[in-house]
Amino acid sequence: MMAWFAYEDSSKGAQTNGRITIGKKMLIIFIYRVRIITVDVSRHAKRWLRFMKYKAIILLLSLLALRCSLYYNTIDALHGEHIPKYVNECITTLDTLLADSTKQSIRAMSESEFGARAHFGLGLWIRNNWGLWRGSKLSYYFNQHGVYHPDYMSAIILAAYHRSLLREPIRLDDLFIGAKNAKEGDAQRNR
Repeated sequence: MMAWFAYEDSSKGAQTNGRITIGKKMLIIFIYRVRIITVDVSRHAKRWLRFMKYKAIILLLSLLALRCSLYYNTIDALHGEHIPKYVNECITTLDTLLADSTKQSIRAMSESEFGARAHFGLGLWIRNNWGLWRGSKLSYYFNQHGVYHPDYMSAIILAAYHRSLLREPIRLDDLFIGAKNAKEGDAQRNR
């Protein structure tokens, strides 16, 4: 939204642009997309303009702060829920969220079967609710290890959780390498 101000100083009888001082009559023109709205402001104009100036400054600063927080990956909570920062925290959080009967059925599956079945269920929930698409600290953690797509991030979390339920060593380095190899395989198939 752009605002251009022009006012007529009744004492001098000339129209002035630039620094705004309050005369007897002020003409304010707001240009918003295609519409032009003209408002005649005479009373309380100075107070209103000061209020709008501070409101615009606060809005710009808040947008800048939001942009910086998204850029620096500082999302700690989404929808009021804590987002884990590391894979070990993910395992602990999933362990508290899932029921014992669900854990039993996960233990009965192989790792690849669990990953395939959970990709559009639990994996989708992880991607959406833990900010893997939005730049959470968890996604930043994966980016530091060379994993950039949220599908691969959730697949690593699911595989690590499956291994922890079976009390197997998690071997995160192998999971990161596997995700990188899967990404390269996807790129070769798409050529």
